Amino acid sequence: MLMLGLMRNDTLARYIPAIVRHDKLLHFTCFGLLAAGVMGLLPVRSSGGARGLVVLGLLLVAVASEYIQDLLPYRDFDAWDIASNLSGILLGAGVVTAAPRAAAWMGLGAARRSWGAEPPMPPMPWALTATGTYVLLERGGGDGDDGGDGGGGDGNGGDGGDHDTMARV
Repeated sequence: MLMLGLMRNDTLARYIPAIVRHDKLLHFTCFGLLAAGVMGLLPVRSSGGARGLVVLGLLLVAVASEYIQDLLPYRDFDAWDIASNLSGILLGAGVVTAAPRAAAWMGLGAARRSWGAEPPMPPMPWALTATGTYVLLERGGGDGDDGGDGGGGDGNGGDGGDHDTMARV
């Protein structure tokens, strides 16, 4: 994107359809996609400070790119380009930041995971029994002594494998 920004306008102009030649729309779209891509690489649960630093860095790049263009003989500085760049960054970063929260709010767990969220937490090791008491689920060991082979145990089969047991708390 930086190389395209530094090239002469007439180099690529003949290859770009007329509808895409709207300069401000192109600035808005490119910087919005850049911000969305960079923000999408961050973990969903990253701190607000980390996200703020990324957005600040992108905003500085957007402003600096216009000042660099002013130094080139065949490019011009344009304050409206800066406004388009900044607007695109804020919208792109805002959408990527808000999308997982909106998906979670709407109960779309799969949509939340598709944005790079960490896997969901495993279920709590607690269970509510029919009598209304809470019990702690414990993982059984694989020692083969689960009492299911006629030894007066819990009758889970006696295959020696791991199984869940309930212990009163």
